[in-house]
This record gives sequence, C-alpha cells and structure tokens, in this order.
Amino acid sequence: MCRNIGWDNSKLLMNYHAISGCDTTSYFFRAGKLNPFRKALEKNKLYLISNLGNCVNIEQNSIESCLEFIRTVLYNGRSTETYLQTRIRLYDKQYTKSKTTLTIPPDANSCTQHILRSHLCVFSWINCDKRIIPHIDTYANGWRFHNFTISTILPKAKIKESTNPKNERWI
Repeated sequence: MCRNIGWDNSKLLMNYHAISGCDTTSYFFRAGKLNPFRKALEKNKLYLISNLGNCVNIEQNSIESCLEFIRTVLYNGRSTETYLQTRIRLYDKQYTKSKTTLTIPPDANSCTQHILRSHLCVFSWINCDKRIIPHIDTYANGWRFHNFTISTILPKAKIKESTNPKNERWI
C-alpha cells in the first residue's frame, strides 16, 4: 500500500476511514469510499484530514480543514464556494420534482459533530496500544452517555440559506 500511495498518504488511511464512514461514524449519502479516496489522492487533499486524532482536543482550524475536505472531495465543491453555497448549488441542481436534502452535504453543524466523532475514533485507534490512554471528553467529541447507552449529539441550530425574507429556506 505504501508503495502505491506513498508513506504520508498511508499514514492517513485511518483518518480517511473514520471521516468517510466506518462502523462508529455514519457514511455520507451517495459519496462512496473508493472514488473520493482516488480524488483525494489526485488532488492531494488528504492533508486536510491529517490532524484528526493527533491530540486530545481538536482545534477549530482542523475542523474547518475537515469541512473543506468533505465539501471539496466528497461533494465536489468548487474552490470559489463556501460550504453553504455548495449545499445550495447541489440542492438547486436536482432535476426531480420533489427535491431532497439527502443528496447534498449535511449542514455545517451536523458535519462538525461528525468530524468530532471521527476525531474521537482516530484518537482511540492511535492510542489503543498505550497502557494509559489520555482522557478524552466524549461529550465534547459528539457522543452522549445516557441510561447505559451511547448516542450521537444532534446539532444545535439550523443554518439559514438567505437573509432575504422572500428567499428564506431552511436546509
């Protein structure tokens, strides 16, 4: 594997596996695994997810890099667009009578929760062989313990598409 994709890229396979969906993080609808991975290699975008799991607390700039990875690699976002503009373009591009939000990237708040959960997964995988694993706050990383069950934390707010009342839609 290292010969085919290079040493630096092979070190990021865990990060890619977690952020693109695995047994503990959800998959992005219709994004797939192999084609986005090839695209990330071709466009040299795997560095955007390189900080997942590296330390106990993920920094805001690392979250923003991961959002950029999701927007540009998994959902073909343009370099001139913001995250929200990519969502709107993909929503408006649908040809069906009943448009759905299933085929567009999740909102930024939901994606941030996904990134936090991915960070926790990678952190656990990297540190699994240590005698004492540093404590990581599961709640701060997208998971909640309640009545002996673990569940994901839902995003707190929706993002408005427009400030113009005539065009106001929630996505």
